[in-house]
Amino acid sequence: MSRISERRYSEEEESLVAAMNLVDYLRISLVDRCNFRCQYCMPQTQDLHFLARAEILTAAELMTLIRQVFIPLGFSRFRLTGGEPLLRPDLVEIVREIASVREVEDLAITTNGFLLADQAADLYGAGLRRLNISLDSLRPETFAQIVGQDHQGQRSWQRYGQGFKRPIRLDLIL
Repeated sequence: MSRISERRYSEEEESLVAAMNLVDYLRISLVDRCNFRCQYCMPQTQDLHFLARAEILTAAELMTLIRQVFIPLGFSRFRLTGGEPLLRPDLVEIVREIASVREVEDLAITTNGFLLADQAADLYGAGLRRLNISLDSLRPETFAQIVGQDHQGQRSWQRYGQGFKRPIRLDLIL
C-alpha cells in the first residue's frame, strides 16, 4: 500500500507523486521576541504580547519533536528563526543537538545579525554552517527608520561575520 494514499500506484506513478509532494524543509521559530521593532513586523503602534518562557518549547521538547516527529515525516533540512533566534539563551546547545542528528542534511539560522559577533564562533563550533542575515539597509538613517531605533547598527554590522568560515548571504534593501 502506498504512503501517498489508499490507491495503489505503479512504481513510476508513485515516484512522480512522491517527488512532486516532497517537502523536506522546516522552519522552526525558537522565540517570538526580537531586539528590533521593525515597522513591517512589530510596529511601534502595536501593543505586543509575548509568550511566557514556560510556553516556549524547551530544547529537550524541540529535540523530541525533531527526532520523533519531523525526521520520521521526512524532514531533513531545518532553518531556525524567530523573532530573533540569537536571543534564545540555549541556542548554541540547540544547534549542537540538531547538527548531531544523523538524518539532518542541512541546518541554517535566519537572523538580523545584530547579536551575531558574540555568538558566531560558538555557533560554528556547534555545527552551524549556513546563516542568512536579514539586513534592512546599509544606510544608517534608513536602517533606524525601519527597525524603530538606531542600535548603533553600522558598527555592529562590521562585526557580523566574525567566527564564520563560510560565505554569508545578506538580504537587504538598498
